[in-house]
Amino acid sequence: ISELADMFNDLALLVSAQHGHRECVEALLEHGVASLDKRSAHGIAPLFVAAQGGHLEIVSHSRPFLSRDLDCVQQLG
Repeated sequence: ISELADMFNDLALLVSAQHGHRECVEALLEHGVASLDKRSAHGIAPLFVAAQGGHLEIVSHSRPFLSRDLDCVQQLG
């Protein structure tokens, strides 16, 4: 059951990020029920789909929840 709940929450994070639902993304992250470090079965990351969809406010607001820093990514372009 725990694995199923984790999978659902991570899917909810991915879909919310993809469609620009910042409040949903923040709630999932603040409550610790989803992780930005997990990728979908196809290797897709929530912040990637947010950026791809032009939802940069999600990327910037999610930064405190990352386990690694984005500075190295920003330096690479």
